[in-house]
Amino acid sequence: MIRFSLQAAGWVSLYLVLARQMETDMLGQTLGGLCLAEALAVIMVAGFSQADEIAPFNWQDALEQMLVRWVSACVFFLGALIAGLLPLLAADPALLIGILGLALCLGALNLVCASRRSATGKTSKLAELRWGILAFIVFWSADLAKSDAQLTVWLCILIVLVTTALQCRGLRAMISLSHNLPARPLAETILTLVAAGVRVPDILIMPILLPPSAAGTYLAARGVAMVIEWLLKQLCRRSRREIRLALVRGGGAGFTKLAARLNLGMLLIGGGAAMGAISVSPYLAGVMGWSAHEFHQLLFWLVLVQVAPAIFGAADLLLEIAGYRRDVFLIRLVGILGFGAAAALLRPDGAVLLAQQSALLHLGLGFTMAGLLAWRAGIWPGLTGVFFGKIRLL
Repeated sequence: MIRFSLQAAGWVSLYLVLARQMETDMLGQTLGGLCLAEALAVIMVAGFSQADEIAPFNWQDALEQMLVRWVSACVFFLGALIAGLLPLLAADPALLIGILGLALCLGALNLVCASRRSATGKTSKLAELRWGILAFIVFWSADLAKSDAQLTVWLCILIVLVTTALQCRGLRAMISLSHNLPARPLAETILTLVAAGVRVPDILIMPILLPPSAAGTYLAARGVAMVIEWLLKQLCRRSRREIRLALVRGGGAGFTKLAARLNLGMLLIGGGAAMGAISVSPYLAGVMGWSAHEFHQLLFWLVLVQVAPAIFGAADLLLEIAGYRRDVFLIRLVGILGFGAAAALLRPDGAVLLAQQSALLHLGLGFTMAGLLAWRAGIWPGLTGVFFGKIRLL
């Protein structure tokens, strides 16, 4: 709760400061670059820094995989830049170097924080303050008030490097102890990589599809909708251990009962949060000076992206717990490839079209996995579970 609050407060502060000091195109370029770096960092450390996993990991293996993924990202985006396929960075192509550098620094910070969490069981609050610190510095500096996207990104790199250095106390002992741990198998690496990639495909492809003027509004609406994702993730994280224990101890009956409760809880909490987000969209658009019609459209589709698990239940989590991780992986992989192919063929030139494609991806994934779960385990999503005799909520 504290980590999410600090992150959200930092992003909101940064958006307000930059929106006041930058024009629309510069704002979209800056926010797009920072969000792209965050998304790349998530992909680079997938499997090593999950918030709900504090298992130790082999440092050499983690660093090797992070660097391989970073080099792959560099090749892809630099190739796209040379080919002229990055309209988000067309006005400042050199900004991509800073974005890729920031992604590497954020990946290193995430690994260090995950290692400390593995050793102590505690999370670092300092690392979550980075966006708030950046907003504070930009706000109080007269020179940075007139800065461009490049200076903001490089200032963020400096903040992340300092934060990483402060988190490195006792890191040598953690690294030495991790040498005896087994490396992560390739199959496990691919599973976690696809699981992380399905969360941010729109952010990764956004520089290729959206101009700076559309990126800022898209990211603002996506940030509002992410509150729903966080609420549902907290519910799943708290239920994961209990459902696993029920499957081991009580067999299928206990697993089915808790799964139905989780699905129903996600429907009620996710549905309520979605209605709240949509209801405040006119107020947010008025306060921030956005186009009310466009922002409402964007928020509707992006809320639909986040509320897909509430509609179809926690099918991916339940399938993984029940031993169907390979099926989940294949469904996610097909979804990501289909999303990329559709974006390449249709070339959506607006934020609303990108949000619609993202909603179609997540609704399709949710529907497919919910159907598979109903077929394999007899567990149906949301309220439908109440009408089946095998599921008892009380």
